[in-house]
Amino acid sequence: MAAELTIKYVVDSIESNSLSTTIIGPEHGWVEYCNQRGQLFYADAVSEEFYKKCHQQVIDIITKHAIEDNKKNLGFINHLSNILINDEFVFPMFGSIPAGSTELKITTGLARLVASIMNGRTAHELKTVAFAPKGQNVSQLQNVKPLTSTANFEKIYSLADIDYEISMSDALAGDMSEFQFNRSVLKYSIYDKKDQALPHTQIGANISSFWSRHVKKDKVNLNIRCTPEVEKLLQPSKIFTWNVVHEKHEEWQWSYGKILGAYRKTEVPLGFDESQLNLWLYDVSEPVYIDLLLPWMTGQYTCCHTKNKKALFFDTSTDVTSMQVVGDWVK
Repeated sequence: MAAELTIKYVVDSIESNSLSTTIIGPEHGWVEYCNQRGQLFYADAVSEEFYKKCHQQVIDIITKHAIEDNKKNLGFINHLSNILINDEFVFPMFGSIPAGSTELKITTGLARLVASIMNGRTAHELKTVAFAPKGQNVSQLQNVKPLTSTANFEKIYSLADIDYEISMSDALAGDMSEFQFNRSVLKYSIYDKKDQALPHTQIGANISSFWSRHVKKDKVNLNIRCTPEVEKLLQPSKIFTWNVVHEKHEEWQWSYGKILGAYRKTEVPLGFDESQLNLWLYDVSEPVYIDLLLPWMTGQYTCCHTKNKKALFFDTSTDVTSMQVVGDWVK
C-alpha cells in the first residue's frame, strides 16, 4: 500500500486553530520519522550516575506533589506502584538529548519512573527509549542498541496487536531543536480514558488526608527504631522529621511478636509533639529516603511492610487493620 498524506485545518475557538498532517503507510511510523532526523536508541539499563539523577528526580517529584497537594498525581503514582509489585510495565521511559547538549532528559513515563524507584528497581531495571541528534550517542544508557523501525520497537516491547499512542513535539520548523516525547499510552485502556483522573484523585485525596492528620510544625513526625548504623543512612526530607530510638544490632530482628505487641491503638492522650506514626527499619544497607513511603499510604491500611521486610510502618492513632505489603522502597 502506497503512503497516503492527509492535511486537516481546524478552526476551534476553545482548543485554538490547528493545521495537522497525517501520513499513513507501512514505512512511515514514529521511529522512521525520528531516525530520518537523528537516531533512536533503546536499553534495558541506565548508568549508575544517571540512576542517581533519576532517583533525585523522583524525590523531587514526590515532594512537589505532596507540598502542592496534587491529589491526581499522587493517586496515579500509588496506582502504578501497586501494579509494579507483582507485574511489569509494557512501555519503557522515553527521553531525548536536547540540541546542543549531551544530557539525556526523561519527559515521558515519569510516573512509571517514580513507581519503579518506589519498588526498589535498580539501574539495571530501567527500560528506556531515547532520541539523540545525528552523530551523538546516549552515554547515560547501558547495553544500548539502535532502534531501527517501528516494527522493531513493537517486537522488542511485545506490542503486537496492541493499540498504542506515542506523542511528540518539536519547534515549528520541525528541525528537532526542541524535540521531546509528550505522552505514551495504551489506547482504549483505563489510562486512555478522559475521566481516569477521578479514581486517582480520590486515592490521592486519601493519601493527603492520612498524612495531614499527623503534621506537626509543617512536617510529619515519625518515631523511628533502628540500629545506630542505619540511622546514619537516613536522608534529609522536606516532608518528614523524626525521633530515633536505637536498637542493638544483634537483637533487632523482624519479630511478629514485637510487632503485634506495639501495633495497637493508643488509648491515652498524647502530647502535641508526640507522634503515633512508627517506622521500624531492619538490616538496611542503602540510603533511606523516607519520602518514598508517602505515596504508599492511603489510610485503607494503617500498617505496611516492604516485601523484603526491611521496613515496617504503622499508625497507632486509630483502629488496627491487617498489614499491607508494599514495594521495596528501602534496601
